[in-house]
Amino acid sequence: MTAERIAEINRLIELNPEWSRTKISQELCEMWGWRGENGQLKDISCRDVLRALDAAGKIRLPKRQKDGRSKGVADIVPLMLHDTTAIECPLSELQPLSLEVVAGKGNLMEFKSYIAQYHYLGYDRNIGENIKYFVKDTHGRILACLMFGSAVRTFCFAKSRLRRPHLSLRFIHGSARGGITLSGGATISGKKI
Repeated sequence: MTAERIAEINRLIELNPEWSRTKISQELCEMWGWRGENGQLKDISCRDVLRALDAAGKIRLPKRQKDGRSKGVADIVPLMLHDTTAIECPLSELQPLSLEVVAGKGNLMEFKSYIAQYHYLGYDRNIGENIKYFVKDTHGRILACLMFGSAVRTFCFAKSRLRRPHLSLRFIHGSARGGITLSGGATISGKKI
């Protein structure tokens, strides 16, 4: 972190003493253009930097306004109702498939709900940077949820409504490098499948 950026942080804190740590980190992300691949502000990463600068005595953060989440406490995810009708047709009738970045609170809650309902570990929380996708068929139906994160924290999930063995997306394998391989051997990358 440069001396100029540290001075900028100190000015922002000094001019806005009523702001929370979250508000400060969000404002800094806006000022510096810190956004993830999904377009969301990287305010949690920014807060990590701010805490480290505070610990090093380079800035003075305001006191926490509320306690953070306790270790080991999972997110509460409301289960969302959705169409569970089996999709039984040749894969060619579902194509082209597309990847849609999960953005916005509504889509994020839907993603978490599907993971909670269908992933064998359920949904706990995200750790580190990640990007989430919905895999949709040509009719806009969600077929699968994918999450790519740092190193070994990558996993993927397919909705159980795909029942035919040759259509089962449970054979998709996640990769932190961004490629997805179907059981038939086709490799998928980019926005369109």
